[in-house]
Amino acid sequence: MTGRVTTPSTDQNWNNFEKEYKKYGSYFLSFGAFFNNQFYPYPEFDKFSIKKKELVIKNAWEIGFNDIERIVLKHDDKPLIPEEVEYIPFFELFEK
Repeated sequence: MTGRVTTPSTDQNWNNFEKEYKKYGSYFLSFGAFFNNQFYPYPEFDKFSIKKKELVIKNAWEIGFNDIERIVLKHDDKPLIPEEVEYIPFFELFEK
C-alpha cells in the first residue's frame, strides 16, 4: 500500500469544499482507490460513507501540543504564518 501527499497548486478544491460545507452544514467521508492516476470511488458510496456535521478549520501554525490535529504535522512542515503573530504553538510541537 502506498500513501502520498501532494501540495495543490491552488486552493480551489478547498474553497469549493468549504463553500459546500457552509451551504449544507455537513459532508461525507468514504473511500476509493487510485489506479493509473485515476480515482475510482467505491461502488456503494452511499452505503459505506459516514456523514459528518462538525468541521474544525485551523491554520497549521495555530496547532499546539494539546490539539489532536498535531498528528498530521511534521517537523519539516513550513506553515504560513502571518507577520503580526507573536505566539506560534506549532514550533512547540517539535521542541522535545
